[in-house]
Amino acid sequence: MKKLLSLSLAIVMMLSCVLVQTVVVNAAIITYTVTFDSDGGSAVASQAIEEGKTATKPNDPTKAGYTFAGWYNGDTEFVFNTPITDNITLKAKWTINLYTLTWNVNGGNDLTGTYTSGSVEFGAIITKPTDPTRDEYKFIGWHDGTEIVT
Repeated sequence: MKKLLSLSLAIVMMLSCVLVQTVVVNAAIITYTVTFDSDGGSAVASQAIEEGKTATKPNDPTKAGYTFAGWYNGDTEFVFNTPITDNITLKAKWTINLYTLTWNVNGGNDLTGTYTSGSVEFGAIITKPTDPTRDEYKFIGWHDGTEIVT
C-alpha cells in the first residue's frame, strides 16, 4: 500500500510539472500596433507594443510651413505613459506657420495700390504693391533675401 501511495504521489507530481510547463509554453505574448499618421508630414515608423506596455514617443515629424503640435487619438492628445491595450492610430496635429510680410522700397516712393502686408499664413497668395519708383533707378523686382521674386 505504501509503495502504491508513493508511486501515485510521484505520478501526480510529474503530471503537475508537465501541466505547469504546458501552461507556460502555451502562454502567448499579445502585441498591438501603434501606427503614426503624420497627416502629410515626414514618415514615422509604427511600433509593436506588448499588451499593457507603453509606446515610445517618436521624434517629431516635419511638414513644410507647419509646426508639429502633438499626437492625437481622436480629439484627445495622446499621453505616452498610457498602457497599450489595442491597436491604435495616432494622428499628427499641425499648426500653420505665420510669417510677417513687409515691403522695403529701399529709398523709393511710398507704396501704392492694394497689397498684402502684416501676418500671412504659409502658402497664402499675396498681392504685391504697385512697383515703386526711384530717381535714376530701374525697379527689377522684389527680393526675399535669397532671390528676386516676381
